[in-house]
Formats: sequence, structure tokens, C-alpha cells
Amino acid sequence: MYKIFFGNRTIYLDREANILNRKDIHLFYRYSSIENLQMFIENFDDVPQWNKVCLFNDDYDHMVDHFKSIFTYVEAAGGLVFDEHGRVLIMKRNGVYDLPKGHTEKGETIEQTALREVKEETGLKHLSIQKTLHPTFHTYMHIDKRHLKKTNWYVMKGNSKDKIKAEKDEGIEEVFWCNTNEINKFTNNMYASLFDVIQNAGLTI
Repeated sequence: MYKIFFGNRTIYLDREANILNRKDIHLFYRYSSIENLQMFIENFDDVPQWNKVCLFNDDYDHMVDHFKSIFTYVEAAGGLVFDEHGRVLIMKRNGVYDLPKGHTEKGETIEQTALREVKEETGLKHLSIQKTLHPTFHTYMHIDKRHLKKTNWYVMKGNSKDKIKAEKDEGIEEVFWCNTNEINKFTNNMYASLFDVIQNAGLTI
């Protein structure tokens, strides 16, 4: 199953409707063709009450391929960083609380992208990957084109002795360490896709 975020709204791609197990879904929609799918995505933008939608079809792989083809696909990587005291690194980017991440550059592995981006955006020097988390998918508009971004996530170990420096050119206003029991203070102003990252790392929000 794919879970794709459109801002704080969600489209799920699945093989079947699973109506009894998915009572929070506002609409179940059977995929039929790429033309039909394009029309649905355009309509989805205009119907905000469709907060969670499930697109389903037995030919799951075909549906997923067609869904991806509607967008310009980009790949990124980032990290949920813990220090030696168990605190987690949070940043504020363009007025929204976020986690460090960025686009993959040519010739990089995904792991190299994740480490580079976290270092560039936070100023941390000593980082190591501890665990791979589930990727997230979200969409956005750029130069009048729809983009679908896959972000690969990792749990990382950092060092609080490193000097934190926010990358201002990337719209990052502040970077700080946060006790895990205080993350809820920031979730009201955080992208919904990051909830999955935090919860997949074993934290409660």
C-alpha cells in the first residue's frame, strides 16, 4: 500500500477497498484508467472535505505506475537525529516545524544524501546512520507542475557538542534539540507526513 500526502490530506493506493478496516476513509474510488485518474486528482484538489481517500484496483502495480506517471518524480533523504541524551533534533523551516532532509544529487547513494543534507541544514559534524525507516511520499506544485517526492528516512546518532547552525539560505529559521516527551508541542505546526517518521522510530505523539 502507498500512502501519499497532499499537504495534510492523504490518498492511499491499495488492491482493495478494505472498507470494514478503514472507517476513517472518506471516499473509496476504483481506478479504471490513467485519464480517469488524472481527472480524479484534479477534482481532489477542489474538494477539501475528501481528507482521506483510497484508490483501489486489483491490478495494483499498473495503478501505481499510472499514478506516478502523472507527476514529476523526485527523490530525497533525511534523518531523525538523536543525541547522546536521547533528545531529537527539530528545525523550523519557513514557519513550519520540520526534520532535516533534501534532494539526492547525482552520483550519491541515498544514505550519502541523508547524511549530507542533515549536516548542511543543521551544522552537525558527527553523524551516523543507526536504522532505516519507512519512506514517505508527498506532492507539491513547482513551476505549474505536479511533483511527487519520495523521502527516504533514517534514524541517526548525533553529538550535542557539535555547534548547531541553521542553513538560512534554505529557509531554516532555527534548529534545536527537543526532549522526546515534548514533541507534541510542535506537532500542531508540523507536516502530517512527519508523524509517520516519528512514530516509525518508536516515539509517541
